[in-house]
Amino acid sequence: MCGMCGGGAADPFGALVAGPVRRRIVAESVDRLLPGHSVTFFASGWTVSSQTGSSSVFQTIDALLAFVGPLAARDPRELRDALLDELSRVPTEA
Repeated sequence: MCGMCGGGAADPFGALVAGPVRRRIVAESVDRLLPGHSVTFFASGWTVSSQTGSSSVFQTIDALLAFVGPLAARDPRELRDALLDELSRVPTEA
């Protein structure tokens, strides 16, 4: 789903990246991989902006990492696994 109908995109890892603390951790982790880009989070996803002014919005962790992987010369699945491992150490109430 694109989200235009009011529903978010289906994300099998949504519960693991839900909430502002977890979304911030993802944004900061991905931001470190992308010199020349800025990664920010919002209630239902992330925005990746470049120095040239282009920006892309992602509602799922897989969509974000599919975009980031080639830019960072990393396998998106490996990035996802590393992020999920990092998030597994965040308290559940975060």
